[in-house]
Order: sequence, then structure tokens, then C-alpha cells
Amino acid sequence: MCVVSTKYRSYVESLTTAQRDALGTLSARVLTNVRPLYEVSGDISSFIFAGGETSHPDWDDATTVFEAAVEQLLLQPDVPPIAGELPLLFVGWHSKNRVTGKRASLGFLLTDRRLHAQCDFGVLFGVTPPRTYSYPIGSGDPDGDSAALVDAANARFDWTPAAELVSLAQQAAIKRLLVDEIADITGAVTRLGIEM
Repeated sequence: MCVVSTKYRSYVESLTTAQRDALGTLSARVLTNVRPLYEVSGDISSFIFAGGETSHPDWDDATTVFEAAVEQLLLQPDVPPIAGELPLLFVGWHSKNRVTGKRASLGFLLTDRRLHAQCDFGVLFGVTPPRTYSYPIGSGDPDGDSAALVDAANARFDWTPAAELVSLAQQAAIKRLLVDEIADITGAVTRLGIEM
């Protein structure tokens, strides 16, 4: 059973009609791009949560996982979303803090404008805000720009706590997925004339 996130749902409802249309268009692109990864053996499908996904191959609660990641990495007061920012893809996992018992979304959230990266729980009574990396839109080299952006995010991402969960090969595959999706998203935003 899927639990609908009120905070996430309220955010989507606060978007303009044009922004919701853009969210639908970009989410459909992302889903089309990630679905082939669901069929690869030993893959990263269990770490991929796309907005609008209704039939995830590994998790019945994929919608809940995606919405929780959006709430924890995008909809927080320390690093608020840019007006109209569209959450599209979460690549990561949930982990339980042994001290507080709370679950945290750890990994990467892609929107139409930025990459949000979270690799730790934070302090005991607070949340460490995710690192954010803005996409270079319209630079003429989306593949090169995306690779540089993901390299910067990956260099500051601490994979150590997830070493037993995410193999080195899976880390490399996640990095490739992020590069490909950011290049596709930035290209689509430009080609489709989606307002930023």
C-alpha cells in the first residue's frame, strides 16, 4: 500500500498549471530512460525511484520512497526549493538512524534545475541540509557539464556508510545514470522551452 505524502502533494498542487505540465512531461522522459535499467541483472534498479512510477520492479512502496526523498532533500527550510523546482528522480536508499530511529533518504535527488545530494543523517537533534548543485543550462555541452557536475557531487559524497549496500560497480552505474539523466533533463528543458 502506498502512503501519500501530504507535504509532497501540497507542493505539487502549489505549482502552476504550466509547471505541473512540465513535471508530467519531464517525469515521463525520466521513466522512459530508467525502465530499461529495471531489466538488467545485478543492476541498480533497487536504488532508482522516479516520480510518477506506479510499477517498480523491486519495491511496492516506491512512490512513498520517492515522496519521502523529495520532502527530506528538497522541501526543507534550510535549503528550500527554487520557485517551481520540479522533482524528477531519486537515486538512493532509506537508512535508519540507530540513535533517533528515524529513516533518512540518502542519495541523489534530481530536479529540473539542481542535483541534491545527501550522504549522512546529520546531528542528533537536527538534519544536515543536502548539498545542492545547480545545472548549467544552455552552455552547449550538456554531456561534459553533467559529468563535471556529477564528479563534483560524487567527490563530496561519502559512500563509506553504504559500502555493504552499494558495490563499487553499482556506485559507478549510479554515477553514469546521474550524468545521463542530468544531460537529458537539461537538454529537454532547453528544447521544450520549459521556463525556469
